[in-house]
Amino acid sequence: MISKRIESEEFVKNSIVPWLNAHDWKVVKLAGLKDKGPDIICQKRDYGRRYIIETKKGSEKGHIRETNFIHTLGQLPTRMRISGTTIYKYGLGFTADVAKIALRRIPWQFAKNNHLYILSVNNKGKVTEYSWRDIKKETKSK
Repeated sequence: MISKRIESEEFVKNSIVPWLNAHDWKVVKLAGLKDKGPDIICQKRDYGRRYIIETKKGSEKGHIRETNFIHTLGQLPTRMRISGTTIYKYGLGFTADVAKIALRRIPWQFAKNNHLYILSVNNKGKVTEYSWRDIKKETKSK
Protein backbone atom coordinates (compact mmCIF):
# COMPACT_ATOMS: atom_id res chain seq x y z
CA MET A 1 0.00 0.00 0.00
CA ILE A 2 1.34 3.42 -0.97
CA SER A 3 1.41 6.07 1.73
CA LYS A 4 -0.52 9.29 1.06
CA ARG A 5 1.87 11.16 3.36
CA ILE A 6 3.75 13.88 1.47
CA GLU A 7 7.45 13.89 2.24
CA SER A 8 9.13 17.16 3.23
CA GLU A 9 12.23 18.65 1.63
CA GLU A 10 14.12 17.81 4.83
CA PHE A 11 13.04 14.17 4.43
CA VAL A 12 14.37 14.17 0.87
CA LYS A 13 17.72 15.69 1.93
CA ASN A 14 18.08 13.47 4.98
CA SER A 15 17.42 10.39 2.82
CA ILE A 16 19.95 11.41 0.17
CA VAL A 17 22.85 12.06 2.61
CA PRO A 18 23.27 8.43 3.81
CA TRP A 19 22.93 7.26 0.21
CA LEU A 20 25.75 9.63 -0.78
CA ASN A 21 27.95 8.41 2.08
CA ALA A 22 27.34 4.80 1.03
CA HIS A 23 28.45 5.71 -2.51
CA ASP A 24 31.74 7.26 -1.37
CA TRP A 25 30.65 10.91 -1.38
CA LYS A 26 31.60 13.20 1.52
CA VAL A 27 29.01 15.89 2.27
CA VAL A 28 30.73 19.30 2.35
CA LYS A 29 27.59 21.40 2.81
CA LEU A 30 24.04 20.56 3.85
CA ALA A 31 21.87 23.67 3.69
CA GLY A 32 18.91 24.37 5.93
CA LEU A 33 15.55 25.43 4.49
CA LYS A 34 16.35 29.14 4.93
CA ASP A 35 19.93 28.95 3.59
CA LYS A 36 20.83 30.29 0.17
CA GLY A 37 22.70 28.25 -2.41
CA PRO A 38 22.70 24.54 -3.21
CA ASP A 39 20.95 22.18 -0.81
CA ILE A 40 23.75 19.60 -0.82
CA ILE A 41 27.36 19.86 -1.94
CA CYS A 42 29.54 16.81 -1.69
CA GLN A 43 32.90 15.63 -2.93
CA LYS A 44 34.09 12.23 -4.06
CA ARG A 45 36.39 10.84 -1.40
CA ASP A 46 39.15 9.61 -3.72
CA TYR A 47 39.40 12.65 -6.03
CA GLY A 48 38.08 16.17 -6.48
CA ARG A 49 34.80 15.53 -8.27
CA ARG A 50 31.92 17.55 -6.80
CA TYR A 51 28.18 16.77 -6.74
CA ILE A 52 25.77 19.68 -6.35
CA ILE A 53 22.19 18.70 -5.54
CA GLU A 54 18.96 20.71 -5.36
CA THR A 55 16.03 19.12 -3.53
CA LYS A 56 12.27 19.63 -3.33
CA LYS A 57 9.38 18.06 -1.50
CA GLY A 58 6.37 16.31 -2.98
CA SER A 59 2.75 17.41 -3.10
CA GLU A 60 -0.71 15.89 -3.23
CA LYS A 61 -1.68 18.22 -6.06
CA GLY A 62 -0.42 17.44 -9.55
CA HIS A 63 0.09 21.05 -10.60
CA ILE A 64 2.20 21.73 -7.48
CA ARG A 65 4.37 18.67 -8.20
CA GLU A 66 4.92 20.06 -11.69
CA THR A 67 5.73 23.50 -10.26
CA ASN A 68 8.21 21.98 -7.78
CA PHE A 69 9.96 20.20 -10.64
CA ILE A 70 10.17 23.34 -12.80
CA HIS A 71 11.28 25.53 -9.88
CA THR A 72 14.09 23.13 -8.93
CA LEU A 73 15.21 22.68 -12.52
CA GLY A 74 15.35 26.48 -12.83
CA GLN A 75 17.48 26.79 -9.69
CA LEU A 76 20.12 24.35 -10.88
CA PRO A 77 21.81 26.52 -13.56
CA THR A 78 22.35 29.24 -10.98
CA ARG A 79 24.28 26.70 -8.88
CA MET A 80 26.44 25.35 -11.69
CA ARG A 81 30.15 25.97 -11.33
CA ILE A 82 33.00 25.66 -13.78
CA SER A 83 36.54 25.23 -12.58
CA GLY A 84 39.75 24.30 -14.34
CA THR A 85 40.31 20.90 -12.76
CA THR A 86 37.16 20.19 -10.76
CA ILE A 87 34.58 17.97 -12.43
CA TYR A 88 31.01 18.70 -11.41
CA LYS A 89 28.01 16.42 -11.33
CA TYR A 90 24.53 17.88 -10.74
CA GLY A 91 21.51 16.31 -9.15
CA LEU A 92 17.82 17.02 -8.69
CA GLY A 93 16.53 15.30 -5.56
CA PHE A 94 12.80 14.71 -5.49
CA THR A 95 10.15 12.58 -3.91
CA ALA A 96 9.29 9.68 -6.23
CA ASP A 97 6.16 11.41 -7.59
CA VAL A 98 8.08 14.51 -8.68
CA ALA A 99 11.01 12.39 -9.96
CA LYS A 100 8.60 10.69 -12.38
CA ILE A 101 7.83 14.12 -13.85
CA ALA A 102 11.55 14.89 -14.19
CA LEU A 103 12.23 11.56 -15.90
CA ARG A 104 9.44 12.28 -18.36
CA ARG A 105 10.24 15.95 -19.01
CA ILE A 106 14.04 16.26 -19.06
CA PRO A 107 15.59 15.41 -22.44
CA TRP A 108 18.27 12.74 -22.03
CA GLN A 109 20.62 14.80 -24.23
CA PHE A 110 20.34 17.72 -21.79
CA ALA A 111 21.06 15.40 -18.85
CA LYS A 112 24.07 13.91 -20.65
CA ASN A 113 25.57 17.25 -21.70
CA ASN A 114 25.11 18.79 -18.24
CA HIS A 115 26.09 15.77 -16.09
CA LEU A 116 22.59 15.85 -14.60
CA TYR A 117 21.16 13.05 -12.45
CA ILE A 118 17.72 12.57 -10.93
CA LEU A 119 17.61 11.32 -7.33
CA SER A 120 14.26 9.76 -6.53
CA VAL A 121 13.36 9.24 -2.86
CA ASN A 122 10.47 6.91 -2.09
CA ASN A 123 8.26 7.26 1.00
CA LYS A 124 10.53 4.85 2.93
CA GLY A 125 13.63 6.95 2.20
CA LYS A 126 15.13 4.65 -0.44
CA VAL A 127 17.11 6.61 -3.02
CA THR A 128 17.42 5.70 -6.70
CA GLU A 129 19.78 7.65 -8.94
CA TYR A 130 18.90 8.01 -12.63
CA SER A 131 21.52 8.97 -15.23
CA TRP A 132 20.98 10.23 -18.76
CA ARG A 133 21.02 6.59 -19.88
CA ASP A 134 18.09 5.82 -17.59
CA ILE A 135 16.23 8.90 -18.82
CA LYS A 136 16.81 7.78 -22.42
CA LYS A 137 15.38 4.34 -21.59
CA GLU A 138 12.33 5.98 -19.95
CA THR A 139 11.63 8.06 -23.07
CA LYS A 140 12.08 5.07 -25.41
CA SER A 141 9.70 2.92 -23.39
CA LYS A 142 6.86 5.38 -23.96
